[in-house]
Amino acid sequence: MPELKPLLEALARSTQALRDADAAFRHPALTPAPDDDDDDSQQPR
Repeated sequence: MPELKPLLEALARSTQALRDADAAFRHPALTPAPDDDDDDSQQPR
């Protein structure tokens, strides 16, 4: 598995760069989603 270490490190750097770019451009993915009253995961009343 040592051959995966450079790949994982590159992936971590890329992921961090994308997060930094999202923050710099105030990407909407970083803001919480509004509450959705139509949540399908809830049990019917």
